[in-house]
Amino acid sequence: MLQCLASTARELRALSAESQANVDQAIVRTLLSLMDIEHASTAPDAAGALANLCTQDEARQLVMGAADTLPLCVKLLGRGCGSPLTTEVVRVISNLALKPSFRDQIRRANAIAPLVAFLSSDPSSGLVMQTAVALRNLSRDNLRNQDAIRDAGGISRLVKLLAVDTSVAHEAAKALKNLMMGNPTNKKELQDVGGVAPLLSLLRTDGCIQNTSAAMVLCNFVRSSGTAGRREYDCHSFSAHELDLTSPSILA
Repeated sequence: MLQCLASTARELRALSAESQANVDQAIVRTLLSLMDIEHASTAPDAAGALANLCTQDEARQLVMGAADTLPLCVKLLGRGCGSPLTTEVVRVISNLALKPSFRDQIRRANAIAPLVAFLSSDPSSGLVMQTAVALRNLSRDNLRNQDAIRDAGGISRLVKLLAVDTSVAHEAAKALKNLMMGNPTNKKELQDVGGVAPLLSLLRTDGCIQNTSAAMVLCNFVRSSGTAGRREYDCHSFSAHELDLTSPSILA
C-alpha cells in the first residue's frame, strides 16, 4: 500500500513541476494527506509537489484555502531538521509567502520561530538556504513579521551566515535587506550584533555574487536611520567608500 502511495506522490511531484499543471482541491487534499503519513517515503515528494504548485497563484490560493495546510506545515517543522521533508515544507511556506496577504497568516500559525531555528543547521544541507529564502519572503513589506523574526533571533543568525558558502550568504543578505526596510529596531539590532562589518567586507570583495545584496542591506540600514550625517542612497549606484560607516560606534 505504501509503495503505491509513494509512487503516486512521485508522479504528482513530477506533474506539479509543469508550469501549467492542472490543480484542484482534491489534489491539494491528497498531497496534504500524503505529507501527514509519518516516516513514510510519500511525505517528501508530496510536500515537494505542494511547494511546486505554490509557485502558481491559483494553486497557492487553493493550498492556503485548505484549513489544515498551515497547522500541518508547522507540525512537520516541529519534527526537527535534517530530513528532506523539512526542506520541502519550508519551500511550501516560502512559496505561500510570495502572496502578501498570506504573510500574516503564516506568522499567526507560529511558523516563524521554527524557521529561524533552522538557520543554525548545517549550511551545506540546503535547508538553511531555503529557510533564508522563506524569511526573506515573509519579511517583505511586513513589519510584524520583521519584528517576529528579530525576536526569534533571526537577525543575529543571518549575520553569522554571511561568512559561509556563497549562495547561502547571498540569500542571508537578501533576507537582511528586507528585515531592514523601514524598521529602526531591526537596524539597531543589526548594529548591536555586529552585522555591519561583515556586510562591508562583502561589499568590498570583488567578484562576489552577494556584493549587490550586501549593498542593498547597507542601503536600507542607512536610509532613514536617524543617524547623524546619513543621507538617502541610490541602492544601485553607491560604493563602499560612499557609506560613512567607519566610525567605531557603527563597526563595533
